[in-house]
Amino acid sequence: MDLDLDRLRQERQRRIDQDARAAAEQSAAEQGRAHAETTAGVEAERAAAEARARAETSRERIGKLAGALRAFYHPKQRRFFTGPGRRRATKKTRRSGATTGGARELIARAVEIPRFRAVYITDTRINAEARAWRNDTASGFVDVIERYGERLKGSGVPRYDLGSVGVEVRDGDLALEFSNGSLIELYGANDEGKIMDLRGLAKHVYWVDEAQDVQWLERMYKAVISKGMRDFGGECWVTGTPGRDLVGMFYDITRDEVEQRLVGWEIHEIDVTDNPFFGRVVWDRGEWFVEDNLFDQVGAERSTHRWTGEIAPGAHRWGPFDDEDDATAAALKVRWERAAGEDIRENGWADDDPDVLREWRAQWVKEGARYVYAFHSKPEHELVYAEQRLDVDGFPDLRAAMLDLPGHKLEQRPYFLALGADLGTRAAFAFCIWAWSLRDPILYELASWKRTGLDYDEMAAFLVAVRAQVGISLWTADAGGGGKPAVMGWSKKWVDRYQIPIIEATKHNKAIAQKQYNNDIRQGLMRFRKDSPLIVEGRAHRWKALRTEDGKEVEDSTPHDALDGSLYAHRESHHHRYRPEEPKVIPGSPESVIREERELEAANCEQDDISDPYSFHRAGR
Repeated sequence: MDLDLDRLRQERQRRIDQDARAAAEQSAAEQGRAHAETTAGVEAERAAAEARARAETSRERIGKLAGALRAFYHPKQRRFFTGPGRRRATKKTRRSGATTGGARELIARAVEIPRFRAVYITDTRINAEARAWRNDTASGFVDVIERYGERLKGSGVPRYDLGSVGVEVRDGDLALEFSNGSLIELYGANDEGKIMDLRGLAKHVYWVDEAQDVQWLERMYKAVISKGMRDFGGECWVTGTPGRDLVGMFYDITRDEVEQRLVGWEIHEIDVTDNPFFGRVVWDRGEWFVEDNLFDQVGAERSTHRWTGEIAPGAHRWGPFDDEDDATAAALKVRWERAAGEDIRENGWADDDPDVLREWRAQWVKEGARYVYAFHSKPEHELVYAEQRLDVDGFPDLRAAMLDLPGHKLEQRPYFLALGADLGTRAAFAFCIWAWSLRDPILYELASWKRTGLDYDEMAAFLVAVRAQVGISLWTADAGGGGKPAVMGWSKKWVDRYQIPIIEATKHNKAIAQKQYNNDIRQGLMRFRKDSPLIVEGRAHRWKALRTEDGKEVEDSTPHDALDGSLYAHRESHHHRYRPEEPKVIPGSPESVIREERELEAANCEQDDISDPYSFHRAGR
């Protein structure tokens, strides 16, 4: 029994030891698992902390980059590019910094805002690349990226690290693709199909640059931009300088008459004198100075000049100034001189030159605009001499109109009359009657009139009604555009049946005839009726924006029926109008040399001035 009892004790002890070992192993396993979990937690926490640090570093880098990009702005640039208005436009001069500032703002937003979308649009793709992709002043999109980014190795497509955001420069597409999903693209508005491909897409910013040259601006805005702005509460920037055409959406947005501008647009006026690139104020060792844009160039004269108000061409730094206000006032003068004043003075351009006013004063100017005729070259009181004289049916009262002619009523001064007509069945039938005397070199509009929807018999009836009122010395007409048989070869229907001795209008060398016409207007040798069909057409008729392949200007489809009739009669009247007696000129005298030079110049330019009986009279000879 003792043996059995010992075996039982041993078996019990073995079981106890086995359970103890199992418990110890379980405890060790649990401790191992706990330790592993603790270690994993620490590693996870460390990884999360590192990710937060990287994100914080990335945000910090992005913020610093955006700040550096925007630090470039002058105050008016900043107000335009960062303002609250959704529809913003500039009325600016050249070299005011709009394109430079816009490229920086879009890049700043592209790195700040994931999946930011923007498009830059100008008149042609070639100009988009030249103005805003890479440009001569190293201020285009790619120029900015190359300046602030770090080129990454690998890949044939250029890639940059820009404030911790990668950007791929796709030259072939004129597109910038960012690693955060942002995209900036450049387009040319001359490719209407390409622009219309943007329909249905959403953008944060649509930027139309040099908008005065964008032919399809209004259609593009209505069909593409206004709808694409809705998704993101987007913005539309329209930047440009007053152009020659006083028509179109950009003109309507920024025209000088504020009360007549399109509503809903925020207008920013920016001048070249606002741009510190051409003259910056600097604080140097406790004093204020002004430096121009050439000061930092290699080889530039770097001495400091005392400020006298005179800006010598070789000087690039002035000062010291008493305070910042004095330095700023001097900087404005330096900016104007370096950007525009020097060129204007050296080229002898007048302060009121139309191109100077547009390009450097940001004014819309009618004189020198793309108008065919020079009706905007003279003020109203120098252009108009009388009201229209109309009968109760709206047809000209020519007897009453004759009484407005100088000297006719009191002196019974005789006047010769020439009628020019444009015979149109599809367009309007129109005529203009010119009056002149042998005592006066001025050509007076006796009357002009037009009406649509007439056949040839009805046109002839109106001309007979003219003849019943006054005696016409010279009749000329053109019937182009479907009416050639009416006049071609002095049609017997007009000469025999109606006893109207119409001669076919002279059509060749129309450009020369228009120059003579405009020359007479500018020299004050033509007077018109207030708000007549002729003057209304003349103030609106313009050239098309695009020339032919050989560079010739083409008249637009704006109405010009009365103008054409007036041009025909103007040409014919030249041979019959008053000719002042030419003063004798001594051969070899300065006057003689001037005359010879003018005649040679006219011949070389094919101006045909010698055929103009008033050319010498206007020159004061």
